[in-house]
Order: sequence, then C-alpha cells, then structure tokens
Amino acid sequence: MMDKLLQHCGSVFTGERAMDSNEHEKERGITIMSKYTRLHYKDHVLHVVDTPGHADFGGEVERILSMVDGVILLVDASEGPMSQTKFVLSKALAANKKPIVVMNKIDREGNRAEEVEGEIMDLFFALTSNEDLLQYPVFYASARQGWVSNNVKQLPGKDVSPLLDAILEHIPAASDPSKLTKPFAMSVNTIQTDLHLGRIVTGKVETGTVRIGDRVKVLTREGSAAGVETTM
Repeated sequence: MMDKLLQHCGSVFTGERAMDSNEHEKERGITIMSKYTRLHYKDHVLHVVDTPGHADFGGEVERILSMVDGVILLVDASEGPMSQTKFVLSKALAANKKPIVVMNKIDREGNRAEEVEGEIMDLFFALTSNEDLLQYPVFYASARQGWVSNNVKQLPGKDVSPLLDAILEHIPAASDPSKLTKPFAMSVNTIQTDLHLGRIVTGKVETGTVRIGDRVKVLTREGSAAGVETTM
C-alpha cells in the first residue's frame, strides 16, 4: 500500500517495496523496521511511519506510537484480524490514536468482507470503550491494484485518494502554534549509524523550533543531562 501512496503523491522510485530497504527485509520480503517518509497531497504534508505487520516485530509498532497522531489498521479481507492485529491495535487505542480501518485484498475471490468487518468491530469493542475511537471509517482496498473505496458495493475503486482524504479528515493535524514559543524538545525513537554522517536520530519535535547550527543538549530517559551537546 505504501508504494501506491508514494506513487499517487508524486514520489519517484523504481521497483516494489520502496520502504523495505535493508538487507534482511529484501531477503525475507517483509517489513522489519519502522520507517518514516513524507507525502505531499493537495496542500498538505502527511508524515507517515510505515510499520511491520508480522507478529515477531510488533514491538516496532509500539515503539513509534509517540510519533504519530493516528493509525491506519490494515486487515486482510480473507484472513481477518490476527494475533498481532490485537496487539498493535490495543497499544494504539491505549495511546488514544485515531484509527482508520482498511480491508485489503478485497479484490480476491472468496474474501469474507462482511464477516471480517464484524470481527474488526468486535475487536475494537473488546479493547476500548472510548466512543471517539469507536467511530472509525472503514475502507476496502486492493494494494496490488492500487485503489481504495469507501463502499464495498462500488468496487473496484479509482485510486488511493479516498484513503488520503480520510487521513486529512479524521486524523488531527500535528501543528499547534502555541508549542512554537516553547523551548525546543524532540523525543527520539530511532538511533542509527551512518559511515559518512555518523549517528542519525529520528523522532518527533514536541515543542519549539530548531535550525541548522543550533546547539542542543541530549537528555537521558529520566530527564537529566546526558553530558552530550551537539550541533544540528
């Protein structure tokens, strides 16, 4: 699905599984590490974190929840919710993240769309009583063919724009002008090492602003100074 969203928003790349970039992901054909990208859609910039769907890497989803304001739950229209679906959804709902449900592979014969939709609803009711989180939109999709529809009786869809429009409508924007006046603070979720650039951190700017050349302090998880100061 990420490939089709990238293509629709004008990103240029070759091949498939553009976000699955490391050696193990290419070898196994699955997403292992969460990765961030941006989508330019209409007059908006959408910040997207692509996460694994495999049960063994559910912790990757839990780790990035502080970076996002909403989640898209992708469920197979034939298999329905799996054990990892319950795990990651429970973490997202506990963190109060607005959900959007997408039932994928709806184009396949023998899909259980109506039954699976009921299973998803039962799962939501078992995990939360928050009325706001229970009012989630449901979409029907074929990631392989590159379309999404909000009506199971109107298939196939034209493209993935209905999902992008739903993100704009249902997931709150991250911007809050009052936060810009506060001191700069960024929560780090990923630390990587590059042979040329050195240490690379990825996270979410919680408050304030930062510019190239600014000096910032690194803090421990407990909030005390880690004794490290670096230049942006």
